Amino acid sequence: MDVSIRDVDGTPLDPHPTVTLSLQVDPGSLFGTPPMLVGNTIETDIDTQGEFTIEAEFDAGTPETALARSAVLPAISDGPGGTIHTEFAQQLEQFGTLVEALIEAIDLGDGPAIEVLDQALADLEDDIDLRRLRTLTPFAPAGGMLPTPAQAIAGGLGGSFDDSPYGDIGLDLLVLLEELDFLVRSGSVPDVVMNALNQDLAAAASAKAALEPSAVGVLRASPAITAILGTYAPRMLVADIGAVRQALRDDGIVTADGAAQVGRFTLPGILTASNIRRRIIRNFYLPYLGEAARMLGTVIAANVMQGYFNAGSIVGIITGASQSIHVFEIKPSAIEGFGFDPRLSPNNAVTMIGPSLFEAASTAAGGLAGATSARDVNSAMDAVQATIDNANALEKAWDDANSMPMGVSRGCILDGTPGCRQLIYPDGFASVYEAGGLSLPGPVLIIARNLESGSWAVFVANFIPTSE
Repeated sequence: MDVSIRDVDGTPLDPHPTVTLSLQVDPGSLFGTPPMLVGNTIETDIDTQGEFTIEAEFDAGTPETALARSAVLPAISDGPGGTIHTEFAQQLEQFGTLVEALIEAIDLGDGPAIEVLDQALADLEDDIDLRRLRTLTPFAPAGGMLPTPAQAIAGGLGGSFDDSPYGDIGLDLLVLLEELDFLVRSGSVPDVVMNALNQDLAAAASAKAALEPSAVGVLRASPAITAILGTYAPRMLVADIGAVRQALRDDGIVTADGAAQVGRFTLPGILTASNIRRRIIRNFYLPYLGEAARMLGTVIAANVMQGYFNAGSIVGIITGASQSIHVFEIKPSAIEGFGFDPRLSPNNAVTMIGPSLFEAASTAAGGLAGATSARDVNSAMDAVQATIDNANALEKAWDDANSMPMGVSRGCILDGTPGCRQLIYPDGFASVYEAGGLSLPGPVLIIARNLESGSWAVFVANFIPTSE
């Protein structure tokens, strides 16, 4: 990790000030070999896991001190998504830098700077990999599966008084992020409502920061942590980027073609609210990564890791009366099967891929059959996502709207076995197959993954294409 001091626009300060760096390491927040500072580079060992703080002292006209938190998490995949969560933490910081610069540019009426920053926000939104964040769990040891809290306790790990409130606050943060995301995307929420919700989010984040959970407490809270790190925090940031850019256009600061208007404008409230929210999310996102890493190190050292076992299967899907040919956008639709997470529907990550990528994605998904650990499953799903990365003009072969069911119901139509569950899609499945000629049914690959237990299932269904 290389450390440098940069201006608000991200460029290194010139002339570069003399910087004195130091590391602040809390032994309770780090597992394994402590990081070392070598020049401007922080070096970690293969077993370094957890959180630490970098302090920089420099003089850029006046003496300054800056603190930056950092988390070290083992790679969760052998593919390009191995560091996807730490990359998102950096994207949170980048959003803050861009918004602060944008606020200043609007205040100064600097049209060229506004145009550059607006495009930088668009680029940042494109760079946030929601697909991988949604389908790769941050709890991905290479040597099997995490234990349940009960298994960890039976193996000798103890809990703490902070474990219960730590789990409760995780659920509070999840609910607040879900509500904020919905309201920001609706585009018509009064500032007073948004500010009140920001205050609630800040209060929950502050309460979390005061807690010191045990490894058992982190295990118990892992479903909520998984949903926050991979689903709700990333979706919140994407929603905020979209809202900021739309506010620039609604207020006449930027025209439809991306050109900035000359003159002074009233600052859109969403800019300040979004940046405040980004700071709050940053203050629990990185600590969650650090706590996850520390817990992983603890359970590995205690030798309480479990062997990998896949309990997932899909018995069929419901899109109407037919079981041979299916139709998109039939309300409601469902995926029926076993091994789903019945408590938090966001932790059921679903990938649907249309006929144009069916063969390539099926080959990549073949790696699931040989998985012996959570990291192996992540690596296979990472390879599936790579087929979508390489699709270029075939984006319609995948749709994010299918990735998260809106609920999990007990009992199935196609299988009466106890334990069968339905992943519910109230608006039906979004189309991943458009007619390009003959409207013939085509195969759609469906992969459902329980991010908490590591269970997965693959199913193929024939769908009628939708019109372009």
